[in-house]
Amino acid sequence: MRIHNYIFLLFSLIAAFSCQKQEADIFPDSPMVRLNEALKTNTALLQSAENGWAMEYFATSDSPGYTLFVKFKSNGEAVFSAKNDLTKNRVLMDSSVYKTIGDNGPVLTFNTYNKVLHTFSNPVNPDGYGLEGDYEFIIMQSSADTIVLQGKKRATTILLTKIPTTISWSNYRTALEDMNTLLFANDAPDLSLQLTDKYIFSEGASHVFQILKENSGLSSSFSAPFIVTRSGIRFHSPVEFDGKKSQIFDLSADKSALVSRENAEIKLTTSIDVGNLSNFLITSPKVWKYDADKSSPKVNQAYNLLVKSCNERFASTSPTLKVKEVALNFSYKPTTQLFALQLSVIRMFTQLNGEVYLSSTPDLNTISMLYNESGDENGMRFYDNSGGSFPSQLIGGYKEMVDIFSQSFTLSTEQSINPRSLKFVSKTDETLWFTVTCNSLVQFF
Repeated sequence: MRIHNYIFLLFSLIAAFSCQKQEADIFPDSPMVRLNEALKTNTALLQSAENGWAMEYFATSDSPGYTLFVKFKSNGEAVFSAKNDLTKNRVLMDSSVYKTIGDNGPVLTFNTYNKVLHTFSNPVNPDGYGLEGDYEFIIMQSSADTIVLQGKKRATTILLTKIPTTISWSNYRTALEDMNTLLFANDAPDLSLQLTDKYIFSEGASHVFQILKENSGLSSSFSAPFIVTRSGIRFHSPVEFDGKKSQIFDLSADKSALVSRENAEIKLTTSIDVGNLSNFLITSPKVWKYDADKSSPKVNQAYNLLVKSCNERFASTSPTLKVKEVALNFSYKPTTQLFALQLSVIRMFTQLNGEVYLSSTPDLNTISMLYNESGDENGMRFYDNSGGSFPSQLIGGYKEMVDIFSQSFTLSTEQSINPRSLKFVSKTDETLWFTVTCNSLVQFF
């Protein structure tokens, strides 16, 4: 019996030793060897992007997001480019040295000064803060097309997304600017989210939403920084509404909403009533400009006559007096409750304006307008030479355009999330239509 016990104990020890040896084989290399392999792998991945990476950068968890472009060269040089409010909306490029180092894991560091990156955290300054961002990043995750970084000091999540070779940095940047303009230009209306409660998203142009639950006090409001992407927006971190979290929102195909990628029922839409565009037109302080590229041939026939007449009327041998642009602007005057159709002739150092007035009858997505037989002094002279000026001040095509505006129209917009253009279609002649566009600029981040 005792021999059997010894034999059993011997086999138990052998089995235990075998298990220990098997577990130890899971990590056959030392931590230092594994770290060095990780550094080599991540360095190769950084350099693998032939066209570089789009870096979605948040300095802190409270600041707006900025898109930077960076290419990692095999010689240890990183080339950055950016165009945003921090670069005075001019393209800025600069290069610096980068390294992947070991510091309780792989870390990407930029340890020589870079005008683009170190704007956010400038180690040259005595405080070393700049905009309180990071220039050293822990590599948290990586795949062939995406690298997730975390700032060492601020712990903000920063994404590197590989830029396809089919799109240049310039075109990528233009796509971001176009999305930003579509969503937030021209004093864009607030956005809203309707679930069990209704939430209002204001100050979108700052790229830090102020979110307020409707019918609640200001104490219920909170800030949510985000970055503009080519498909919509991405919040710095997930935001929660009615127990549901969302972070990435894509612009819908009809440009009516930003739709949560995580929960499709969560949509950010405009806070205005897009079923009542005539009211929007009247209450909006915007100045709209006639868009010849988005108007029917029948209307452009009169507009082309207007442009030709202005060029002939204001022709000059002096380059400084030649006509640079002829603009036809359209806006509502709350004080008189009339629309103004303004002809603006722009030369190098001068601008000559004249306007005539139209009364209106709004009705949801339709509006009827009629020449009011009035205008300012220049406008009346341009329209029919009222006052008997000699030589004649009449501008051919202006009266024809006033006549076109003086009828009933159906209104529509191509981007209801932020109506930046309105299409007017005659209710009596569908071949007669025109578009007015609001082209105010918006600062890009």
